[in-house]
Amino acid sequence: MHLRRLGGVEAPQQPVSNDQPGLSDAARKVVVGSVGGVVTAAGLVMLVTPGPGILVSLAGLGILAREFPGAERQLQRIRRSVSRGTNDDEREA
Repeated sequence: MHLRRLGGVEAPQQPVSNDQPGLSDAARKVVVGSVGGVVTAAGLVMLVTPGPGILVSLAGLGILAREFPGAERQLQRIRRSVSRGTNDDEREA
């Protein structure tokens, strides 16, 4: 526990956190994982049914990337692939 001096008396001090108040790291991971997983799954279903499947899947991956490094790496890989694809199209024109 951190202590700080207040008027000559040591008082307990809560660690300062820049994150959202009220959510522990584990709870935040559960919430982000659940929401991101549901959005990604909905996007995958939309790939075979009417709807913007690719966009929703990428949105779900973006949500997951906020907390999970593996999802962040996949998102970066997709961005590089899309960037290379658009650059190739510009060269052909």
